[in-house]
Amino acid sequence: MKARTLHRTLGIVLLVPFFGWSITGLVSLLSRVTPAHTKSYPKNLSANWSCPNNTDPAWREFRYLRTVLGDH
Repeated sequence: MKARTLHRTLGIVLLVPFFGWSITGLVSLLSRVTPAHTKSYPKNLSANWSCPNNTDPAWREFRYLRTVLGDH
């Protein structure tokens, strides 16, 4: 009988952190109302920029972005 009460007590003690993690996970999931977007500027590229010559022919798209942090 002692093993049964120990098992039950241990189970309840281990469920408390699980419920805490679940609640904090739900709060962080629901608090993200809008995704963070990078502000990009118009597509007029600087005159000294050119497409790299070593691009892979299998690429379907090549993106060049200018943000507050610089060119990417």
